[in-house]
Amino acid sequence: MDSPSVNRPVHSSSPDTGPLQPYEDSILDTLRPDRRAITRTGDTLGIIGGGLMDSLYGVGEYQKNSRHYMRIERFLGNRASGMAIKSIVATVLLPTMDSTDHLMFSGLCGINQKSDPYVIALVGPGGDSVYSNIISAWRFEASAARLRSIPPRSVVCWDPGED
Repeated sequence: MDSPSVNRPVHSSSPDTGPLQPYEDSILDTLRPDRRAITRTGDTLGIIGGGLMDSLYGVGEYQKNSRHYMRIERFLGNRASGMAIKSIVATVLLPTMDSTDHLMFSGLCGINQKSDPYVIALVGPGGDSVYSNIISAWRFEASAARLRSIPPRSVVCWDPGED
């Protein structure tokens, strides 16, 4: 019997399955953040979180065998069930993180003090309303569907919970 923390998605070959995706991406798309899945090769996958950058693109953070990854997702539409159909544009292995490090995006970061919905930053501890301890940073170029690394020193992020 499976433990409550393991979710083994069932995949069908119905016309509603959408575009083909690598097996692990398909599993990730079916997981809730509080669940884990084990792939047929024995890898453990889990969703950490994510959100939108604009109406077409989003950021997803996930774990594979305790390593953190970020992926840029493009939304293609919805299945009849309402589940989003996504294609994966880019995947990045994130640097080793501790419990105080986290990703920030969706306009919470920017370059040279100007908010930018396409800037994504791995932020370390420190800061009250402004984070300047940027470990790594990227900018997604939507027009070219390309993710590029940018210098962390030019990036700042703002805490949405602060006044």
